[in-house]
Amino acid sequence: MTVGVTEAMQSIFKTLIAKGEGLLIPEPAYGSYFASLSLADGVAVPIDTAKNKFKLTPALVDEALAQAKGPVRAILLNYPNNPTGVTYSKEELEELAACFKKHQIWIISDEIYSELTYAHDHYSIGKLLPEQTLVVNGLSKSHAMTGYRLGFILGPASVMQYIQKVHGSLTYSVPTFIEDGAETALQMTRAELDYMKESYQDRRDFAEQALADLGFDVVDPEGAFYLFAKIPADFGTDGWTFTEKLAEEGKVAVIPGAAFSHFKEANAYIRISYATA
Repeated sequence: MTVGVTEAMQSIFKTLIAKGEGLLIPEPAYGSYFASLSLADGVAVPIDTAKNKFKLTPALVDEALAQAKGPVRAILLNYPNNPTGVTYSKEELEELAACFKKHQIWIISDEIYSELTYAHDHYSIGKLLPEQTLVVNGLSKSHAMTGYRLGFILGPASVMQYIQKVHGSLTYSVPTFIEDGAETALQMTRAELDYMKESYQDRRDFAEQALADLGFDVVDPEGAFYLFAKIPADFGTDGWTFTEKLAEEGKVAVIPGAAFSHFKEANAYIRISYATA
């Protein structure tokens, strides 16, 4: 158990990745990953998924590895994805797993939104390559416990014993009142969790249609609680300028796409959260 998924990532990066080694990161990606990797002295090897409707493919992985300037230790998956909401079917994961096995790289799979999928049930890549995968999850999203920060890591015992040592030097343990809250949360019924997910889905459908009516090109979100939307052409392609004006004039706060990616195309997008009623 870790103090949220961010601490889990820090513990994994400091265990797996030596100074100067690379981590494949399909982008757009959650911004905290880059800071945690930097603290571990690792090197980000970004993969531009915009060319494939924001989905990773074996071909994109092969291309990134061929162009990498140094050794690559692992790949970081996050699905359903923050900020796009895209996720993967079992068949898509099987193709990716075969690619990762061929290249013999570790898979760090952040599945924090696994309970919030809409089109089909979530499938963990850890089931396909358990000997090569570290699955990270937590209760912040599945049980709306964002202030409690309880995460967990599942993986092969051979590497978990070392991650445990790093975790112990970072935080030692999760506070007991958070553990008590987690125990209560994990006793909730499926019906209670489904009610929350249905509420998110209603908000998603409403917001997605409203944005489309306004001229935004929205990535179809299959999970999580975000919309990644391309700004209408009349407003240009500078997401930073658009979000500042939207905050100042429209009193609405969103995040520019450039906060999630090094690639130029993402700058024309914004991320909207529909976690709030």
